[in-house]
Amino acid sequence: MLRPRKATRTRQRHPPRNRAGDPRNNVCVEPMMGAASRGGQQPNRVCLMFGSTRLNPLAIAGIGFFVNKVEVLYVTYGILTGAFVAAETVLLYLPAKAVNVGLSIEQGALIMSIYGAMFAFSQFIVGILADFIHIPTSYILMFSMLVMSATTVAFTFVHSFAFFVLFISLFAMCKGFASALRVVLVASILGVKKLEKGFSPLSLLIGVALQNLSECRKT
Repeated sequence: MLRPRKATRTRQRHPPRNRAGDPRNNVCVEPMMGAASRGGQQPNRVCLMFGSTRLNPLAIAGIGFFVNKVEVLYVTYGILTGAFVAAETVLLYLPAKAVNVGLSIEQGALIMSIYGAMFAFSQFIVGILADFIHIPTSYILMFSMLVMSATTVAFTFVHSFAFFVLFISLFAMCKGFASALRVVLVASILGVKKLEKGFSPLSLLIGVALQNLSECRKT
């Protein structure tokens, strides 16, 4: 006679727990818009495990949504704030730098006018690169940050009007790219549905940083 098999319990696989024991504290970063792997498939999202957020100051302040993503947004805030505060510093002292090396006041004003025109033109260029040519926005953003840093250093060695125009054009183009991609970067982390909840605190923090910069100007 065949003996009936005993019912075996199947172990349910639980997601890996972090130190706090709560997998909901993990932060999953979605791939950047336009990013694709070699096979043409969308790359998988990357999940990072962090500790408990119960003692997080932002949780105590009542920003409940912002807590689980705060570690990733700290990185976003640091990159964007550092870049744009540095950019405002360049724009503040560039006309004085031009006059200091022997250019006229009119030439200094013309350099800033060129900056404004190239900044506006770059908004259309970044849209073409990202939406029509489908260059990954992460590549555009990293390239823009690198060129902005390089041109910022190059301004200290420039003594001619032609090179001022060249470097301010590159600087304005890349700053325009980075300005347009701020929203895309936050949306790739939080998702489009929660974009306004993540971008608003980010804009507030950038404003606070710029306010601190204005206080430094007074001193």
